[in-house]
Amino acid sequence: MGKFPSLWQSSDAGHRPSGDVTIVLASRVPHSLYAARALARLSTHFHYWSPVLLDESPSRLPAFLTRRRSFSAARGLGRRWLWFAEMVTFASSVLRLPSRWRHYVQCVALDLEILTRLVLRCGKFRGAIFHWNNNCLVASPTFARAIGMHLILDYRALHPRVEHPLGAPMNWADLREIRMADVILVNSHLASRTFVSQGVSLERVVVVPLGFDRAEWTALPHVARATRRVLFVGAIAGRKGLLDLVDAASRLPDDIEWVFAGPSPEPEVSTALRAAFPRCQFLGPLSKRELVQQYSQATVLVLPSRQEAFGLVVLEALACGSRVVVSDGCGASAIVASNPDFGRVFPAGDSEELGRALVEECGAHVNVLGRSEALKSWTWDGYEDRLRDAYAEILEAMCPSRNCQSAEFSGH
Repeated sequence: MGKFPSLWQSSDAGHRPSGDVTIVLASRVPHSLYAARALARLSTHFHYWSPVLLDESPSRLPAFLTRRRSFSAARGLGRRWLWFAEMVTFASSVLRLPSRWRHYVQCVALDLEILTRLVLRCGKFRGAIFHWNNNCLVASPTFARAIGMHLILDYRALHPRVEHPLGAPMNWADLREIRMADVILVNSHLASRTFVSQGVSLERVVVVPLGFDRAEWTALPHVARATRRVLFVGAIAGRKGLLDLVDAASRLPDDIEWVFAGPSPEPEVSTALRAAFPRCQFLGPLSKRELVQQYSQATVLVLPSRQEAFGLVVLEALACGSRVVVSDGCGASAIVASNPDFGRVFPAGDSEELGRALVEECGAHVNVLGRSEALKSWTWDGYEDRLRDAYAEILEAMCPSRNCQSAEFSGH
Protein backbone atom coordinates (compact mmCIF):
# COMPACT_ATOMS: atom_id res chain seq x y z
CA MET A 1 0.00 0.00 0.00
CA GLY A 2 3.05 2.25 0.05
CA LYS A 3 3.49 5.39 2.11
CA PHE A 4 0.07 5.64 3.78
CA PRO A 5 -0.74 2.21 5.26
CA SER A 6 -3.50 3.53 7.58
CA LEU A 7 -5.74 4.87 4.83
CA TRP A 8 -7.70 1.68 4.37
CA GLN A 9 -7.98 0.57 7.98
CA SER A 10 -11.37 2.18 8.52
CA SER A 11 -13.35 0.63 5.67
CA ASP A 12 -13.94 -2.72 4.07
CA ALA A 13 -11.94 -3.77 1.04
CA GLY A 14 -15.16 -3.96 -0.96
CA HIS A 15 -15.60 -0.21 -0.69
CA ARG A 16 -12.25 0.80 -2.12
CA PRO A 17 -12.67 3.23 -5.03
CA SER A 18 -11.97 1.82 -8.46
CA GLY A 19 -10.96 4.12 -11.30
CA ASP A 20 -11.69 7.33 -9.37
CA VAL A 21 -12.37 8.54 -5.84
CA THR A 22 -14.90 10.96 -4.38
CA ILE A 23 -13.43 13.94 -2.50
CA VAL A 24 -15.44 16.17 -0.16
CA LEU A 25 -13.77 19.44 0.89
CA ALA A 26 -15.33 21.40 3.77
CA SER A 27 -13.45 24.52 4.82
CA ARG A 28 -13.80 28.14 5.82
CA VAL A 29 -10.27 29.48 5.23
CA PRO A 30 -9.61 31.74 2.20
CA HIS A 31 -7.06 29.48 0.51
CA SER A 32 -9.66 26.68 0.37
CA LEU A 33 -10.76 28.14 -2.98
CA TYR A 34 -7.36 27.24 -4.44
CA ALA A 35 -7.47 23.80 -2.85
CA ALA A 36 -10.92 23.28 -4.36
CA ARG A 37 -9.71 24.27 -7.82
CA ALA A 38 -6.79 21.84 -7.55
CA LEU A 39 -8.87 18.91 -6.31
CA ALA A 40 -11.64 19.48 -8.84
CA ARG A 41 -9.11 18.90 -11.62
CA LEU A 42 -7.87 15.78 -9.87
CA SER A 43 -11.15 13.96 -9.28
CA THR A 44 -14.28 13.65 -11.43
CA HIS A 45 -16.34 13.18 -8.24
CA PHE A 46 -15.53 16.32 -6.27
CA HIS A 47 -17.80 18.14 -3.82
CA TYR A 48 -16.90 21.46 -2.25
CA TRP A 49 -18.65 23.33 0.53
CA SER A 50 -17.15 26.49 2.04
CA PRO A 51 -18.44 29.83 3.27
CA VAL A 52 -15.76 32.40 2.38
CA LEU A 53 -16.08 36.09 3.27
CA LEU A 54 -16.29 38.36 0.24
CA ASP A 55 -14.24 41.05 2.00
CA GLU A 56 -12.30 41.51 5.21
CA SER A 57 -14.58 44.14 6.76
CA PRO A 58 -17.04 42.98 9.42
CA SER A 59 -20.68 42.85 8.38
CA ARG A 60 -23.96 42.32 10.18
CA LEU A 61 -25.74 40.99 7.10
CA PRO A 62 -26.97 37.36 7.12
CA ALA A 63 -24.35 34.77 6.22
CA PHE A 64 -25.93 33.81 2.89
CA LEU A 65 -25.78 37.46 1.74
CA THR A 66 -22.19 38.18 2.80
CA ARG A 67 -20.59 34.88 1.85
CA ARG A 68 -19.79 33.18 -1.40
CA ARG A 69 -20.29 29.44 -1.76
CA SER A 70 -19.47 26.88 -4.35
CA PHE A 71 -21.25 23.58 -3.91
CA SER A 72 -21.56 20.50 -6.07
CA ALA A 73 -24.53 18.54 -4.73
CA ALA A 74 -23.87 14.94 -3.75
CA ARG A 75 -25.75 12.17 -5.45
CA GLY A 76 -29.07 11.69 -3.69
CA LEU A 77 -29.18 15.27 -2.34
CA GLY A 78 -32.38 16.91 -3.63
CA ARG A 79 -33.24 20.57 -4.18
CA ARG A 80 -35.40 20.71 -1.06
CA TRP A 81 -32.35 19.86 1.03
CA LEU A 82 -30.34 22.67 -0.56
CA TRP A 83 -33.19 25.09 0.17
CA PHE A 84 -33.32 23.82 3.75
CA ALA A 85 -29.56 24.24 4.03
CA GLU A 86 -29.82 27.93 3.12
CA MET A 87 -32.52 28.43 5.75
CA VAL A 88 -30.38 26.71 8.39
CA THR A 89 -27.45 28.94 7.43
CA PHE A 90 -29.57 32.05 7.84
CA ALA A 91 -30.91 30.86 11.19
CA SER A 92 -27.44 30.09 12.51
CA SER A 93 -26.17 33.56 11.52
CA VAL A 94 -28.77 35.34 13.69
CA LEU A 95 -28.86 32.76 16.51
CA ARG A 96 -28.23 34.10 20.03
CA LEU A 97 -26.59 31.48 22.23
CA PRO A 98 -25.98 31.48 26.00
CA SER A 99 -22.64 32.89 27.14
CA ARG A 100 -21.25 29.42 28.00
CA TRP A 101 -21.40 28.56 24.27
CA ARG A 102 -19.73 31.72 22.97
CA HIS A 103 -16.19 30.34 23.10
CA TYR A 104 -17.34 27.23 21.21
CA VAL A 105 -19.01 29.35 18.50
CA GLN A 106 -15.86 31.44 18.09
CA CYS A 107 -13.89 28.31 17.15
CA VAL A 108 -16.48 26.74 14.87
CA ALA A 109 -18.39 28.00 11.82
CA LEU A 110 -21.80 26.83 13.03
CA ASP A 111 -23.43 27.05 9.62
CA LEU A 112 -20.61 25.04 8.01
CA GLU A 113 -20.88 22.39 10.73
CA ILE A 114 -24.63 21.93 10.26
CA LEU A 115 -24.52 21.93 6.49
CA THR A 116 -21.58 19.54 6.28
CA ARG A 117 -23.42 17.04 8.47
CA LEU A 118 -26.49 17.49 6.26
CA VAL A 119 -24.53 16.88 3.05
CA LEU A 120 -22.75 13.81 4.44
CA ARG A 121 -25.99 12.36 5.79
CA CYS A 122 -27.87 12.77 2.50
CA GLY A 123 -25.09 11.71 0.13
CA LYS A 124 -23.42 8.37 -0.57
CA PHE A 125 -19.85 8.82 0.59
CA ARG A 126 -18.70 5.50 2.02
CA GLY A 127 -15.09 4.95 0.92
CA ALA A 128 -14.72 8.62 -0.12
CA ILE A 129 -12.24 11.21 1.22
CA PHE A 130 -13.25 13.95 3.67
CA HIS A 131 -10.86 16.93 3.63
CA TRP A 132 -11.19 19.73 6.19
CA ASN A 133 -9.19 22.44 7.98
CA ASN A 134 -8.43 22.42 11.69
CA ASN A 135 -10.67 24.58 13.89
CA CYS A 136 -13.37 24.63 11.19
CA LEU A 137 -15.43 21.62 12.27
CA VAL A 138 -15.98 19.57 15.41
CA ALA A 139 -18.63 16.88 14.88
CA SER A 140 -18.50 16.40 11.10
CA PRO A 141 -15.13 14.56 10.90
CA THR A 142 -16.36 12.08 13.53
CA PHE A 143 -19.51 11.52 11.49
CA ALA A 144 -17.48 11.15 8.29
CA ARG A 145 -15.36 8.48 9.96
CA ALA A 146 -18.50 6.69 11.20
CA ILE A 147 -19.90 6.39 7.66
CA GLY A 148 -16.62 4.94 6.34
CA MET A 149 -14.84 7.99 4.85
CA HIS A 150 -11.07 8.53 4.89
CA LEU A 151 -9.95 11.71 6.65
CA ILE A 152 -7.39 14.26 5.42
CA LEU A 153 -6.76 17.13 7.84
CA ASP A 154 -5.30 20.40 6.50
CA TYR A 155 -3.50 21.74 9.59
CA ARG A 156 -2.35 25.37 9.36
CA ALA A 157 -0.19 25.58 12.50
CA LEU A 158 2.45 23.77 14.51
CA HIS A 159 1.42 20.79 16.62
CA PRO A 160 -0.76 22.21 19.45
CA ARG A 161 1.52 20.82 22.16
CA VAL A 162 4.37 22.84 20.60
CA GLU A 163 2.23 25.96 20.06
CA HIS A 164 0.97 25.98 23.66
CA PRO A 165 4.30 26.75 25.41
CA LEU A 166 4.75 29.64 22.94
CA GLY A 167 1.64 31.38 24.31
CA ALA A 168 -1.13 29.95 22.14
CA PRO A 169 -4.18 28.53 23.99
CA MET A 170 -4.42 24.74 24.03
CA ASN A 171 -7.28 23.52 21.86
CA TRP A 172 -8.03 19.95 22.89
CA ALA A 173 -10.28 19.49 19.84
CA ASP A 174 -7.14 19.82 17.68
CA LEU A 175 -5.55 16.82 19.39
CA ARG A 176 -8.67 14.76 18.69
CA GLU A 177 -8.61 15.79 15.01
CA ILE A 178 -4.94 14.85 14.72
CA ARG A 179 -5.53 11.40 16.23
CA MET A 180 -8.52 10.83 13.92
CA ALA A 181 -6.96 11.91 10.60
CA ASP A 182 -5.43 9.38 8.21
CA VAL A 183 -3.24 12.04 6.56
CA ILE A 184 -2.25 15.48 7.89
CA LEU A 185 -1.31 18.24 5.43
CA VAL A 186 1.02 20.89 6.88
CA ASN A 187 2.51 24.09 5.44
CA SER A 188 6.22 23.51 6.03
CA HIS A 189 8.88 20.99 6.98
CA LEU A 190 9.24 22.84 10.28
CA ALA A 191 5.58 22.12 11.07
CA SER A 192 6.07 18.52 9.97
CA ARG A 193 8.93 18.10 12.47
CA THR A 194 6.73 19.33 15.35
CA PHE A 195 4.16 16.64 14.55
CA VAL A 196 6.78 13.92 14.35
CA SER A 197 8.30 15.10 17.64
CA GLN A 198 4.90 14.60 19.29
CA GLY A 199 4.61 10.98 18.17
CA VAL A 200 2.75 11.37 14.86
CA SER A 201 4.09 8.96 12.24
CA LEU A 202 6.08 10.67 9.48
CA GLU A 203 4.12 8.61 6.96
CA ARG A 204 0.93 10.43 7.97
CA VAL A 205 2.37 13.95 7.46
CA VAL A 206 2.55 15.58 4.01
CA VAL A 207 4.11 19.02 3.42
CA VAL A 208 2.28 21.39 1.03
CA PRO A 209 3.62 24.99 1.32
CA LEU A 210 1.22 27.88 0.75
CA GLY A 211 1.35 30.54 -1.98
CA PHE A 212 0.46 34.16 -2.72
CA ASP A 213 -1.71 36.00 -5.24
CA ARG A 214 0.55 37.76 -7.75
CA ALA A 215 -2.28 40.11 -8.76
CA GLU A 216 -2.83 41.34 -5.18
CA TRP A 217 0.75 41.46 -3.90
CA THR A 218 2.97 43.52 -6.17
CA ALA A 219 5.08 46.63 -5.57
CA LEU A 220 3.33 49.96 -6.17
CA PRO A 221 5.31 51.80 -8.90
CA HIS A 222 4.41 55.28 -7.60
CA VAL A 223 5.60 54.59 -4.03
CA ALA A 224 9.23 55.43 -3.24
CA ARG A 225 11.07 52.78 -1.25
CA ALA A 226 12.85 54.07 1.85
CA THR A 227 16.58 53.44 2.27
CA ARG A 228 16.52 52.17 5.87
CA ARG A 229 12.94 51.26 6.80
CA VAL A 230 12.28 47.99 8.68
CA LEU A 231 8.74 46.62 8.78
CA PHE A 232 7.20 43.98 11.02
CA VAL A 233 3.75 42.53 10.18
CA GLY A 234 1.94 40.31 12.67
CA ALA A 235 0.73 40.17 16.26
CA ILE A 236 2.79 42.30 18.65
CA ALA A 237 3.51 39.32 20.92
CA GLY A 238 6.46 37.58 22.53
CA ARG A 239 6.04 34.39 20.48
CA LYS A 240 6.86 36.48 17.39
CA GLY A 241 10.39 36.96 18.72
CA LEU A 242 10.02 40.73 19.16
CA LEU A 243 11.89 40.69 22.47
CA ASP A 244 14.88 39.34 20.54
CA LEU A 245 14.54 42.43 18.35
CA VAL A 246 14.62 44.56 21.52
CA ASP A 247 17.83 42.80 22.59
CA ALA A 248 19.36 43.56 19.18
CA ALA A 249 18.55 47.30 19.42
CA SER A 250 21.94 48.24 20.86
CA ARG A 251 23.70 46.77 17.81
CA LEU A 252 21.57 48.68 15.26
CA PRO A 253 22.11 52.16 13.77
CA ASP A 254 19.91 54.97 15.09
CA ASP A 255 18.77 56.10 11.64
CA ILE A 256 16.65 52.98 10.92
CA GLU A 257 12.93 53.71 10.68
CA TRP A 258 10.80 51.09 12.47
CA VAL A 259 7.20 50.27 11.58
CA PHE A 260 5.04 47.66 13.34
CA ALA A 261 1.72 46.61 11.77
CA GLY A 262 -0.64 44.26 13.59
CA PRO A 263 -2.76 43.84 16.72
CA SER A 264 -1.21 44.29 20.18
CA PRO A 265 -2.36 41.41 22.40
CA GLU A 266 0.61 41.85 24.76
CA PRO A 267 1.04 45.49 25.91
CA GLU A 268 4.32 44.69 27.70
CA VAL A 269 5.90 43.77 24.35
CA SER A 270 4.81 47.03 22.68
CA THR A 271 6.11 48.93 25.72
CA ALA A 272 9.52 47.25 25.38
CA LEU A 273 9.60 48.09 21.66
CA ARG A 274 8.79 51.74 22.29
CA ALA A 275 11.59 51.92 24.85
CA ALA A 276 14.11 50.30 22.45
CA PHE A 277 12.99 52.23 19.36
CA PRO A 278 11.61 55.63 20.54
CA ARG A 279 10.66 56.80 17.02
CA CYS A 280 8.88 53.61 15.94
CA GLN A 281 5.36 53.62 14.49
CA PHE A 282 2.54 51.27 15.53
CA LEU A 283 -0.06 51.13 12.75
CA GLY A 284 -2.38 48.44 14.12
CA PRO A 285 -4.11 45.91 11.82
CA LEU A 286 -4.04 46.95 8.14
CA SER A 287 -6.10 46.08 5.08
CA LYS A 288 -4.51 44.37 2.06
CA ARG A 289 -4.24 47.67 0.20
CA GLU A 290 -2.52 49.33 3.15
CA LEU A 291 -0.17 46.36 3.57
CA VAL A 292 0.87 46.53 -0.09
CA GLN A 293 1.78 50.18 0.42
CA GLN A 294 3.82 49.38 3.54
CA TYR A 295 5.62 46.49 1.81
CA SER A 296 6.37 48.77 -1.15
CA GLN A 297 7.95 51.39 1.14
CA ALA A 298 9.90 48.99 3.36
CA THR A 299 13.56 48.16 2.81
CA VAL A 300 13.35 45.01 4.92
CA LEU A 301 10.60 42.88 6.45
CA VAL A 302 11.70 41.30 9.73
CA LEU A 303 10.06 38.17 11.14
CA PRO A 304 12.03 36.92 14.19
CA SER A 305 9.44 34.34 15.31
CA ARG A 306 10.67 31.69 17.73
CA GLN A 307 8.45 29.11 15.99
CA GLU A 308 5.83 29.70 13.29
CA ALA A 309 4.31 27.14 10.94
CA PHE A 310 4.74 29.19 7.77
CA GLY A 311 4.62 33.02 7.78
CA LEU A 312 2.69 34.11 4.69
CA VAL A 313 3.89 37.70 5.20
CA VAL A 314 7.30 36.55 3.92
CA LEU A 315 5.89 35.76 0.47
CA GLU A 316 3.79 38.94 0.46
CA ALA A 317 6.83 41.12 1.24
CA LEU A 318 9.03 39.37 -1.33
CA ALA A 319 6.33 39.84 -3.98
CA CYS A 320 6.23 43.57 -3.18
CA GLY A 321 10.00 43.99 -3.53
CA SER A 322 11.18 44.01 0.08
CA ARG A 323 14.10 41.98 1.33
CA VAL A 324 13.37 39.67 4.27
CA VAL A 325 15.18 38.84 7.51
CA VAL A 326 13.52 35.77 9.03
CA SER A 327 14.39 33.30 11.78
CA ASP A 328 14.89 29.62 11.08
CA GLY A 329 11.98 29.04 13.47
CA CYS A 330 9.63 30.19 10.73
CA GLY A 331 8.44 27.67 8.11
CA ALA A 332 8.87 30.14 5.23
CA SER A 333 12.58 30.53 6.06
CA ALA A 334 13.26 27.62 3.69
CA ILE A 335 12.00 29.81 0.82
CA VAL A 336 14.27 32.71 1.82
CA ALA A 337 17.25 30.37 2.19
CA SER A 338 16.71 29.04 -1.35
CA ASN A 339 17.65 32.36 -2.98
CA PRO A 340 20.25 34.85 -1.70
CA ASP A 341 18.33 37.69 -3.36
CA PHE A 342 15.39 37.10 -1.00
CA GLY A 343 17.22 38.04 2.19
CA ARG A 344 18.78 36.38 5.23
CA VAL A 345 17.89 33.58 7.64
CA PHE A 346 19.25 33.73 11.20
CA PRO A 347 19.04 31.29 14.13
CA ALA A 348 15.88 31.85 16.16
CA GLY A 349 16.60 33.59 19.47
CA ASP A 350 20.05 34.83 18.41
CA SER A 351 19.75 38.62 18.79
CA GLU A 352 23.38 39.20 17.72
CA GLU A 353 22.87 37.45 14.37
CA LEU A 354 19.52 39.22 13.99
CA GLY A 355 21.18 42.63 14.36
CA ARG A 356 23.95 41.72 11.92
CA ALA A 357 21.44 40.48 9.33
CA LEU A 358 19.33 43.65 9.57
CA VAL A 359 22.35 45.91 9.07
CA GLU A 360 23.49 43.95 6.00
CA GLU A 361 20.05 43.70 4.41
CA CYS A 362 19.26 47.40 4.81
CA GLY A 363 22.10 48.12 2.39
CA ALA A 364 21.49 45.25 -0.05
CA HIS A 365 20.23 45.60 -3.64
CA VAL A 366 17.05 43.92 -4.93
CA ASN A 367 17.07 42.22 -8.34
CA VAL A 368 13.44 42.92 -9.27
CA LEU A 369 13.32 40.96 -12.53
CA GLY A 370 15.16 37.95 -11.13
CA ARG A 371 12.94 37.89 -8.06
CA SER A 372 9.74 37.88 -10.10
CA GLU A 373 10.93 34.81 -11.97
CA ALA A 374 12.11 33.08 -8.77
CA LEU A 375 8.72 33.59 -7.06
CA LYS A 376 6.69 31.98 -9.85
CA SER A 377 6.61 28.60 -8.14
CA TRP A 378 5.33 30.18 -4.90
CA THR A 379 2.10 31.62 -6.30
CA TRP A 380 -1.30 29.99 -5.64
CA ASP A 381 -0.93 28.25 -9.01
CA GLY A 382 2.18 26.62 -7.61
CA TYR A 383 0.26 25.68 -4.46
CA GLU A 384 -2.39 23.98 -6.58
CA ASP A 385 0.30 21.98 -8.39
CA ARG A 386 1.86 20.94 -5.08
CA LEU A 387 -1.51 19.91 -3.63
CA ARG A 388 -2.39 17.86 -6.73
CA ASP A 389 0.98 16.11 -6.58
CA ALA A 390 0.48 15.32 -2.89
CA TYR A 391 -3.01 13.99 -3.51
CA ALA A 392 -1.87 11.91 -6.46
CA GLU A 393 0.68 10.22 -4.20
CA ILE A 394 -1.90 9.70 -1.44
CA LEU A 395 -4.47 8.27 -3.83
CA GLU A 396 -1.91 6.04 -5.48
CA ALA A 397 -1.09 4.61 -2.07
CA MET A 398 -4.80 4.11 -1.41
CA CYS A 399 -5.58 2.47 -4.72
CA PRO A 400 -2.69 1.80 -7.12
CA SER A 401 -5.08 0.86 -9.94
CA ARG A 402 -6.79 4.27 -9.78
CA ASN A 403 -7.03 6.12 -13.10
CA CYS A 404 -7.50 9.82 -12.32
CA GLN A 405 -9.53 11.81 -14.82
CA SER A 406 -9.72 15.59 -15.06
CA ALA A 407 -12.76 17.67 -14.24
CA GLU A 408 -13.78 21.30 -14.64
CA PHE A 409 -14.14 23.39 -11.48
CA SER A 410 -17.54 25.04 -11.57
CA GLY A 411 -17.12 27.25 -8.49
CA HIS A 412 -17.81 30.95 -8.30
